[in-house]
Amino acid sequence: DGTRGFVALELGPGDSVGTALIASFEGSSANLFRTIIQTWWQRVGHTKASGITKLMVAEAGNFPDVVSFYHDEVILRSDALLTRALQRGIDSGEFRISNDVHTIRVLVAPVLMLMLWQHSFELCQNPPINPATYIDHFIDLCLHGMLTTPAPAPARILEGKSPAIR
Repeated sequence: DGTRGFVALELGPGDSVGTALIASFEGSSANLFRTIIQTWWQRVGHTKASGITKLMVAEAGNFPDVVSFYHDEVILRSDALLTRALQRGIDSGEFRISNDVHTIRVLVAPVLMLMLWQHSFELCQNPPINPATYIDHFIDLCLHGMLTTPAPAPARILEGKSPAIR
């Protein structure tokens, strides 16, 4: 089906990129989390492909087969990547949180909301949300809640700039 092919083409390659990133990342798990979220936003969330998620939310009841495919091919794979990254932080003693389905859903929800917002209410918000600043604040809030010993905020958060998202 054409829709399934489009979803796989637009959102699928991130799985291999994310797996390689997690396997080769040499920094802290906090920096890995930051990199995953910023990279995902840059590659998917801040592109036209993010409109697919809005479409899935809006039309789930009308196209259950497509939504099921999206769930299996996009949501479950993305959740698995984030789960592996969090487990790395838990195993190293950096993160104090449990690594369960609720944690993943809580971490994904603010970014999902930003994605949906930019395709809907963003049209009438003045001033518009700055996605880079939003993502930096989200990461800062998450990490200070997950770290066993909270780290100082990176300078780019205080400046409201993100070098990974341009």
